[in-house]
Amino acid sequence: MINKKFLEKKEEIIYFFSNCKFDVFTKNILHAILLENGTKWDAGTNLGIKDFLIFLKKKCHLQEIILNFPNRNIIRYLFKSDISPYIIACSIKPSGYFSHYSAMFLNGLTEQIPKSIYFNIEQSDKYVNENDLTQQQIDDAFTRKARTTNQIAEYNNYKIYLLNGKNTNNLGIITVEDHTTYQIKTTCIERTLIDIAVRPNYSGGIYEVLKAYEMAHSYVSINKLSAILENMELIYPYHQAIGFYLEKTGKYNEKQLNIMKKFEIKHKFYLTYNMTNPKYSETWKLYYPSDF
Repeated sequence: MINKKFLEKKEEIIYFFSNCKFDVFTKNILHAILLENGTKWDAGTNLGIKDFLIFLKKKCHLQEIILNFPNRNIIRYLFKSDISPYIIACSIKPSGYFSHYSAMFLNGLTEQIPKSIYFNIEQSDKYVNENDLTQQQIDDAFTRKARTTNQIAEYNNYKIYLLNGKNTNNLGIITVEDHTTYQIKTTCIERTLIDIAVRPNYSGGIYEVLKAYEMAHSYVSINKLSAILENMELIYPYHQAIGFYLEKTGKYNEKQLNIMKKFEIKHKFYLTYNMTNPKYSETWKLYYPSDF
């Protein structure tokens, strides 16, 4: 129940939230704020979080947004109308980070402004024995369509994709500023180039991936990329796809290409999924679209 003294504190409460360190609030955060400041605001002992939310919506311009993911609804609260969808995505899981097309955008590796946001929440560590990989398994996997997440929600004409990526212990994750100077986590340039070669369908497609490799050539470290790739211990031989992209740009020298050629090539591999009548690179033992 809201009492008269609390209502008289409206301007003080608005000032508090306008200067709060948070831009995106959860119900639990708002409840904690009420418990911490209730006495100062003359809230009384009977004001619960439900009535507090009603008050904030009616009197303090609180907005409630609902991200409708297939397996759950995520509710967030905003006092500002211009919050970046990247900041909304960050609030889903503080340990998560932006990857693929989003990382390309944040690292300046695309000329596009993607309306799809990819937010990666790493899985728990799992043991996988990559020594058993066969050519037949590779062929079977890449002649089918690529798997895509169905965990998608829309917000302000953006689509937020939740990815459950391989556990890497946050390998190659950096902190950058978005256009609102908010600190957010994303993959570094080298890790980004690896991820987009692994999942071009999350990265605007293979032509956008190639463009990213072109744009990265003057400031990427292929030695660092190689080290990250080795530590990621991917099952499939993505070094062949990465080497192919590097060579295809025509912007990387022989020394840089040789770094990728140090990885053993045991199997024939594929640049992307479900190709029809692909061409074949003998150098990288790689199938790629005939019009690429």
